Amino acid sequence: MQYLTKDFGIILILFSGSIGGWVFSNTYLKRIEDLNNIKIVINIVDNEIITKNKRLIDALKHASANTNKRVKMIFLDLVDKYSKNPEKDLYDLWLEVLKNNEKYYYFKKKDLLIIDEWIAQIGKIPLEKQVKINDICIKEINKKIIEAKNEANKKVKIIRYFGVLIAFLIIIIFY
Repeated sequence: MQYLTKDFGIILILFSGSIGGWVFSNTYLKRIEDLNNIKIVINIVDNEIITKNKRLIDALKHASANTNKRVKMIFLDLVDKYSKNPEKDLYDLWLEVLKNNEKYYYFKKKDLLIIDEWIAQIGKIPLEKQVKINDICIKEINKKIIEAKNEANKKVKIIRYFGVLIAFLIIIIFY
């Protein structure tokens, strides 16, 4: 009976360590997903405003409906704040939304600079220039996605193995 309890404890510690490594390593993968969703938002807003002549608020709402939960929540919050304060600058509202939702997204500061640049210009400049800036932002986000994938390839496996290694270390120390 004593060995059964000990074996169960070992399995529990191994399971906990590998789950911990798995959860922590997924932050790198979620960054890639969030960047891809921002690319979707930019494309949809671009399409909605330029080809369908929709208002910015409607374009943002439609774009947020086509993204993952994290990005959707940020843009729906932005749409909500903008619809309540249409006289306030969209960029100021964006910064406020980011501050309130920073625990929900996995962007790095470098990623946010690109998104900030995009938010700062939409609805303020002529459509021709906006299309060019949207293309530039998408190219920059593609670069960030490649960078994030390279970082994830290097770190995800290591972190997952590290979780299992820590579990083995705990087992060795306490058993």
